[in-house]
Amino acid sequence: MTNGQLPTSEAGSIPVRGVPEDADLYDIGLAIASQLGAWKDTDETTVMCLHSVTSLLAAYDTDQVISLVTALNTLCEHLGVIAHHHVDPSKHDEETVATLRPLYDAVIEYTPDGWIPTEREKRTTTPTFRSTTPPPGGSAKTDPDHPETVPMRHSFDTVLGLLSSPRRRSLLYNLKSQPIDEIPLDQLVEEVYNIDRSLPIRDAPSREQIRIECIHTHLPRLEEAGIIQYDADADTVHYTTNQGLESFLRYIETIEIG
Repeated sequence: MTNGQLPTSEAGSIPVRGVPEDADLYDIGLAIASQLGAWKDTDETTVMCLHSVTSLLAAYDTDQVISLVTALNTLCEHLGVIAHHHVDPSKHDEETVATLRPLYDAVIEYTPDGWIPTEREKRTTTPTFRSTTPPPGGSAKTDPDHPETVPMRHSFDTVLGLLSSPRRRSLLYNLKSQPIDEIPLDQLVEEVYNIDRSLPIRDAPSREQIRIECIHTHLPRLEEAGIIQYDADADTVHYTTNQGLESFLRYIETIEIG
């Protein structure tokens, strides 16, 4: 990410946080979630404007955009954020517009007669276009639309930081799926290498480069968080099960890998 500032005006300067041009929707969602999380303890009400859903639909798969919008709506509701999204209906077919409409509590539509607000229709079933990916923690037995509460050992910002690196996500995907809690570093490097090669949106560095990154960057970060222990003498990695983190990992892995 890059940081910058808009020119200073009478209202003062405004910090700008960007994402790379080749960022995927996960990176965009993570950047938004990180900023909303940073403001969650402020006294003022946070207002979020997504401008625009039309631009996202032009650049990304429709199902992925719907998943992002749904996730952001849930996050905003949880954090007490007021949000609105912009959509240009003239850029989409009727089916796409009809698919997007139920995602919002209200829609304000511009017509020849002016701006007309409409509320979302009450539904007895979940729309079929919504993501079928289980929410982090799994569905609650009392309310399938809300996740079970899963104890987290780490703060929200810590989890976002741990998952912000694509290669560290590959590491965690692999570690949580191991049948045993200790794995040789060489095996871990090989399996992370294979994961990254299978994803066209990822770069595919050499095994040696992955090994260097793991030893000097990712394993120390995970060890500091108490998630792994790296034995440099035996060249093994011991993974400590973390139910809260793994619930997020399963959700993100389904979106990123399928």
